[in-house]
Amino acid sequence: MKKYSIIIFSACLFLFLATPAMALDMEYYTYGGFNPIVQAFTKIALIFSDSGYQGLPFVIMVLGLIAGVTAWLARAATGARVIPMVWAVPVFFGAVLYLALFMPKGNITVYDPVLNRFQTIGQVPDAVVITAGFLNKIERGMVDIIDTAAAPGAEYQTTAGGIGFKALESVKGSSPKNNYARTSMIRYVKDCVTFELVRPGTTLSLDDLRNNTTDFLTDLSQAVNPAVYTVYYDAAHPEGTNVTCTDAWNSLRPIYANPANYDEAIKKVCTRHIL
Repeated sequence: MKKYSIIIFSACLFLFLATPAMALDMEYYTYGGFNPIVQAFTKIALIFSDSGYQGLPFVIMVLGLIAGVTAWLARAATGARVIPMVWAVPVFFGAVLYLALFMPKGNITVYDPVLNRFQTIGQVPDAVVITAGFLNKIERGMVDIIDTAAAPGAEYQTTAGGIGFKALESVKGSSPKNNYARTSMIRYVKDCVTFELVRPGTTLSLDDLRNNTTDFLTDLSQAVNPAVYTVYYDAAHPEGTNVTCTDAWNSLRPIYANPANYDEAIKKVCTRHIL
């Protein structure tokens, strides 16, 4: 009995004093889900690095020892044949698995070929790194197989999540970076375009604006009218000035027709959805 106790005590002491020899590094590929995946691995790393969690396995091991001894004594009290120290085997192997797979910490690098982003998360338990890494290798293999049969430019690795449609949806709200011009355009539509739509003999229709137009500037230019007034805003007159619809459009059209005024809006769309 004394011999078994010394063996168990020595093994436990060796396990608790053991330190990981090297960190495990693996890759994890995701397709359009970069932020949720990174957040998940980051939370796992924070949980297993918490000082409160690191003391929890010792408490669980003590409870396991108590439960094992209690079950062994109860079996011995019934007169059944018992093997000395057999109760320590599951506790010992449980400790081995935990210390071998969860105590060592590795790194996992998340790649997103769709968004062209990557980030390395450290202090992730080796068990999580191994499981996530190998399962992801299977997923990547399936994606590669599917992409070989995909149409050119429609590969899952570059179009997952409908990123192209999301980018187009973001573009529809783009406008020049000029608050005065935007506010003036709103007033132009309210005062000038609305008047033109209800004017007898007009060639401008709401259906054309909503469904048929391919150039809003051409259609909006039909609302010029020297007899109708609107409010135009600029840096010189931030409070706004009363001008005719013709004068307002002559000031607005060069701003909205200049491609350089959309550079920042396009960069934001590309940064958010593509690059």
